[in-house]
Amino acid sequence: MMTRCDDWDESASLRGTSQEAMPAQQVMDRQRQLLGGTGGILANSNERKVRVVIANSRMMAEDETLVDRIVTMANDAYGRGRMHPSEVKQRISMGDAGRWSNRVLHLAFRDGELVGCCSSTIQPPFTCFGWGHWGLMTVDRKVQGTGVGSALVAAAEDRLRCAGCFGIQIEYHYSAGEPRSEHLRDWYEGKLGFTCLCGGDFRLCHKLLCPPKCCPPACPPSCCFCCLCCI
Repeated sequence: MMTRCDDWDESASLRGTSQEAMPAQQVMDRQRQLLGGTGGILANSNERKVRVVIANSRMMAEDETLVDRIVTMANDAYGRGRMHPSEVKQRISMGDAGRWSNRVLHLAFRDGELVGCCSSTIQPPFTCFGWGHWGLMTVDRKVQGTGVGSALVAAAEDRLRCAGCFGIQIEYHYSAGEPRSEHLRDWYEGKLGFTCLCGGDFRLCHKLLCPPKCCPPACPPSCCFCCLCCI
């Protein structure tokens, strides 16, 4: 049976309140227990100024500009038509089920201004058994490099860890020698600790949320051992 975090606050998702509603010391203790004492990704002084919430329909109803701001920020960050208003509305509504939500959209605010977003999904069909996924990592160009991305990652990974996920999968496009791509690779595969399983211009990466052997085997008998986490 997968370990679940007793500190996860179901009502926080429904209210759209900060994930800081979970007692900080309890969260840190839980992270250290699951990570063998490493403590995971902890917020620095910049990240503590970022408030990360799980979006829901109530937030969308109270702020008629929210959807358009998310669309504009995502498309500007990716440099192309990454998102459409209908997709954003669907992603936001997925957070209405609270702790029972599978795929949610995390929103980052600093001083009341929307500065970033990302998604997190529990056990999507394209990952290993017992794994989670985060993606759509978006940070407003004006505040990139100030801790917003790290705060979003911490919030997404805390949620997946508390849901009992053994590890996380991400994917991103990469162009060798291109400054932005090299920066992303250094961040994903350096600071964040992901390991690339396949290279080229599309990189698929894995990271364990707990040390090997700390959990029951994470894969079914038909596992192809792609991440080497269960052998």
